[in-house]
Amino acid sequence: MKKIFLVLFSFVFLCACAHISANDSGEQFRSKYYDAAYQELTARALLETLSEAGFAVEKPENKDFFAKGVSQDGKTEVLVFLKETTKGVLVEISFYYKDKPIKKEKPYKGFFSDLDKKVFAE
Repeated sequence: MKKIFLVLFSFVFLCACAHISANDSGEQFRSKYYDAAYQELTARALLETLSEAGFAVEKPENKDFFAKGVSQDGKTEVLVFLKETTKGVLVEISFYYKDKPIKKEKPYKGFFSDLDKKVFAE
């Protein structure tokens, strides 16, 4: 009985670990570090990038996130998180379409490409 329990437990544990590592590696494109010296510049560039992409930008009152953008049709939202870390300034973004997370890389890569142009152009 113990052997069956150990085999079953090991199987469940390995499946859980595989699921966690797959999630971690699949979400790398949603965040990027910037030099801490550019924190103010990065914050301004984030707001400009959201605005130029057609999002109405709202600054939060509760500070759970840095900014929220809503598309003109109201179907797409983006939440932007800006955090100071020991590695620098971490920018994390989450796109939602009709309240469901967008998991494809393309909008995230495009957003960070536009943000990089603004941060490194100044």
